[in-house]
Amino acid sequence: MQIYVAKSGDTISGIAGQFGVVPALLAADNGLALDARLAVGQTLVIRFPKTIHTVSAGETIYSIALQYGVSTLTLYRNNFFLQGLPTVRSGDILVIEYEQESKLGTFGVNGYAYPYIDIAQLDATLPYLTYLTPFTYGISADGGLLPLNDAELLAAAGHYRTVGLMHLSTLTEEGSFSMQETVSPEEGGVGNSKSARPEEPIARRIVSCYETKDLYLSVREPMPGSTLPSRSSR
Repeated sequence: MQIYVAKSGDTISGIAGQFGVVPALLAADNGLALDARLAVGQTLVIRFPKTIHTVSAGETIYSIALQYGVSTLTLYRNNFFLQGLPTVRSGDILVIEYEQESKLGTFGVNGYAYPYIDIAQLDATLPYLTYLTPFTYGISADGGLLPLNDAELLAAAGHYRTVGLMHLSTLTEEGSFSMQETVSPEEGGVGNSKSARPEEPIARRIVSCYETKDLYLSVREPMPGSTLPSRSSR
């Protein structure tokens, strides 16, 4: 992989010819149209495919993955223009494998999502995530979990082998975040700063109270006074 800085007069096709790569792939790798005008100083990522495949009529993302012995997830990751969807057209050029690029190590990538996220955006992002965290579970006045309609998010995450991560916050039944809610270690109920018994933040206490199937647990404490955005503010 190389980074190229555009100069006056550069075009996608001209740069592709200079580096011996397919113009359509160079454009796709950089999220650009093939005929996009480049600004002087604009940086482009130049990647070098080792194996490419031109889609023929009747082929599917699944048949192509099977032909080359790779996963569909690999094809999604190598071909961002697919947007995580299995739709391919005759003439599309897919990268099956890139030339060996030195790796510095491994890391996990987490993404947060509201239950009403645009599904197309979710599909395009999930192939690149290690974890998906639906935002957010809260705590009721009696110390229980406030429900979150995250079934569709978790189903989509499973399709791309992305692990669901449970986010637990101090979201209240009123839809705002409270840093005042605490739980009495002995009574197990929600209290406040006037209680006579020693207390601790409920978000920490509740970690040991719930087990969620196939989910990891993440506890975060939002800034006091913050609230969930309404649907109209998306």
